[in-house]
Amino acid sequence: CASGFGSDVFVEWMRNARSIDEIFEKIETDFNIGGHKAFLFARQMKWADLFLYSVLDPDIVKEMFFNPVNSVEDIKSIIENFETVIILPEGNLTLPELSFS
Repeated sequence: CASGFGSDVFVEWMRNARSIDEIFEKIETDFNIGGHKAFLFARQMKWADLFLYSVLDPDIVKEMFFNPVNSVEDIKSIIENFETVIILPEGNLTLPELSFS
């Protein structure tokens, strides 16, 4: 996250929401660019735990509903404790296509 979290609107929506559901409510009444990214992340957060490995302040990462990861040891622990793990290096440049058999 060399550029931080990116869009100021995205950051505002994520940090000001009291819950993921609040982001869903807001997209219906106040759609705008930046807010749509918050909605897309919130949609993923409904079915998966999202972890963020970065040097960003862990408290801010938590405010935005991500689980902060601070070390490779943390990543190893996540891999050992979850049945399915998807790692996206350069996640902001990646568009995964998932298929579960």
